Amino acid sequence: MATIMEKDVLLELARGALALTQGLGNGDEVEADRNAMGTLWAEIMDTNYQKIDYDAMLKRVKALRAKYERD
Repeated sequence: MATIMEKDVLLELARGALALTQGLGNGDEVEADRNAMGTLWAEIMDTNYQKIDYDAMLKRVKALRAKYERD
């Protein structure tokens, strides 16, 4: 179960993941990841914070972000 603040963190991370793909073109993989990130963001947004498994959702968001984060 997540708190309201944790839900907000997940939304920000998911939105940030979308931003990481800016300027990378419209290749099939990038487009698929953008769609997955958008779907994930919508899932977080539409789910009552008390029903979110924070750790599981964080893992999903981080897996998508990891492909596009630079050290």
